[in-house]
Amino acid sequence: MADHFRRQIVDAVATAVTGLTTTGSNVFTNRVHRLDDAKLPALVIYSSSETSARTNMNNGLYRELSLVIEGYAKQGATAIDEVMDTIAKEVEVAVAGTSFTGVLDVYLASTDMDLVGEGDNPVGAVKLTFMFEYRTLLNAPDSAT
Repeated sequence: MADHFRRQIVDAVATAVTGLTTTGSNVFTNRVHRLDDAKLPALVIYSSSETSARTNMNNGLYRELSLVIEGYAKQGATAIDEVMDTIAKEVEVAVAGTSFTGVLDVYLASTDMDLVGEGDNPVGAVKLTFMFEYRTLLNAPDSAT
């Protein structure tokens, strides 16, 4: 049996953003992941929430998935805010340029920036929340209709 379609979206997004100039192959699909210096800059991808509503089509569900892509980087030669903006731009372009099979629509819903950690070397974090709209059958959450 295939993974839940929600998980398939997370995996497809991870593929789409792997190899970006700033974060490279440091892409993780588990919200709980230790990001030591060797893994920065990095992206962490996870589903945040999902709402659903019944459709009139064959016991279907219309779903709206809130998917989060968090970018992390340490202060370096480039100001941390500039690095966060660059990560955000690269992610937005990659997601917008990808055709996700079974997904009806994708759009950026929000972007938040923050500093995490303390001391002389803070870590910048940019959180991009994308909305993915898709449909499944009630008895087949692993397949979009």
